[in-house]
Amino acid sequence: MDEKNKASTSKSGTGAKRGRPAGSTKKPAAASKPVVQDAPTTQSVPTIQPATVVVEPPTQVTPALELHTRIPVRNAFPGGLIYRDSRTGLMYKWSNEGDVEYMELGELRTARSTQPIFFENNWWEIDEVRVLEWLNATKFYKGSLMLKDFDVLFSKSPDEIISIVENIPETQKDNLIMRVRAKVAAGEIDSLKVIRALEGALGVKLSD
Repeated sequence: MDEKNKASTSKSGTGAKRGRPAGSTKKPAAASKPVVQDAPTTQSVPTIQPATVVVEPPTQVTPALELHTRIPVRNAFPGGLIYRDSRTGLMYKWSNEGDVEYMELGELRTARSTQPIFFENNWWEIDEVRVLEWLNATKFYKGSLMLKDFDVLFSKSPDEIISIVENIPETQKDNLIMRVRAKVAAGEIDSLKVIRALEGALGVKLSD
């Protein structure tokens, strides 16, 4: 083969290698899928409730207890009562049951230490519990009746009277005996059933 034909054959072979082989088909590109957008969802809008304004009542400030604080002291003894302060010599006098005198807290503290009988026998009635707590005297009034409770007591049924009287402190029972005898003598208690119930609960004779 001459040089001319060799070059021609060489070119022809090179072209076959670089060209696409006979019978090959081009693979079609995959069709792109349509983009489907989700329909907008309806979101529930939270209901905003109006704020509730709570108006707090004004706080009552309890005055602090000081030694010079004046405390109302009621006579719960069935008769007259006298107290003399051993430190100052000042005298307090209650002419009748239910009378009120104003004493300083410091004086009550002195009485608690030097003459505790006024508390132990419930001769004094003090309405403010915090005062009794400050004086460490609440134990003497546990189960006791207040003066205002006695008239209610005398109007109750015999069974109720017995149930109440049996549970009051022994020291107050002594006061009750004197109180009932005075009322019976004055004709303020005339129900025989009430008198008999009181006699049974107190264990004493209250009328002639």
